[in-house]
Amino acid sequence: MTTYTLTEAKAEFSRVVEEAEAGNTALITKHGRPAVMIVRHDEAVEHPKRGLVGCLKEDFAGWQIPEDFDKMMQDEIVTLFEGGLI
Repeated sequence: MTTYTLTEAKAEFSRVVEEAEAGNTALITKHGRPAVMIVRHDEAVEHPKRGLVGCLKEDFAGWQIPEDFDKMMQDEIVTLFEGGLI
């Protein structure tokens, strides 16, 4: 693996891509910290997307938002924003 700073990679991008095509992985750093790896397409690993929705699907199966959800407690919310008490 060859390491490049972002500035070096920008200046020599064609060479970095050619090396990756040949099987040499390139690590690009930004402010001294690893930022990006460039690898040959057939070596790339697709990472699954993360998010809470996926892990909570079973807990909220069949759950529906009421039609008047955006109007629920509207008067109470306005009162609180105006500094009043409910």
